[in-house]
Amino acid sequence: MEVDSILVVILTTLFSGFGTTLYFRRRDKRKLEETEIITAENSDEMKNYDSSVIEEDYKTKLGKRHKYIREKLLKISERQMANFYGFDTVSELVEYELGNLEFPQSLLNKVCDFFFIKHEMFDLDCQVKYPFKSFGLYSSEVEEYLKQGFHPVIACSPSERETDLYCYVLLCKKENDFYRVITSNNKGRFKSGHTGKSNIEQLIHAMIKVEMNDTSIRILSVNEELWDNIESREFSQNIENLELDWDCQDIFDKWFFQYNRKFGNELRSQLVEQSYESEKDSVE
Repeated sequence: MEVDSILVVILTTLFSGFGTTLYFRRRDKRKLEETEIITAENSDEMKNYDSSVIEEDYKTKLGKRHKYIREKLLKISERQMANFYGFDTVSELVEYELGNLEFPQSLLNKVCDFFFIKHEMFDLDCQVKYPFKSFGLYSSEVEEYLKQGFHPVIACSPSERETDLYCYVLLCKKENDFYRVITSNNKGRFKSGHTGKSNIEQLIHAMIKVEMNDTSIRILSVNEELWDNIESREFSQNIENLELDWDCQDIFDKWFFQYNRKFGNELRSQLVEQSYESEKDSVE
């Protein structure tokens, strides 16, 4: 009996120690797993924290926006843009576009006013649908631009030619080695006796008032890509080397002749009267 009691004590001690070991191993494993989970969570937090720390600052975003407008919309090289701003070196422009320096408001105003870019394009909190400004065909803007030396160009759509012959009026001017373009805010139609025609007649009206004739305009055929860019107000390049659209040119000549015969003398007399009044005011 005594031997049996001793065996029971030994076995109890051995098994209780083994059980204790298993318990501690399981507990340590759970702790390790929990530690790994916490570490993984911390790692994700660190990633988020790092991304917020390295988030681009205002001047860097502004520089990128300027570079996008210069390259994609204006299609102007670094050298040309540096010349436009009056920089001695291209490096100065690069410093601004990299965000090492913040673009001064005076420079942004200059590029916006010259190239008809909406000022909101450089307000990083604004969502701008159309990057470039446009003019109204029914406003005095047309006449004023023509007086400033802008000349009219009509870009004709490559599609729907049998039914509509849609077009946009562009006023263009080369100035200081740069090309300036502003587009009408609505379309004309060469196959229309109503609004489409009257939109084009507004241009004819302004042309007659500044003593332009029908040979003062270029009517051009553009491809789908250019047409889409014009419609989305993302166009600001010289297109005067494109092929003439003779179908639309013939229609324009006919409309110009009709409008000139009907209103030309009246408009020219207004021009003479305005000239007289301005001379009178200058003398007084």
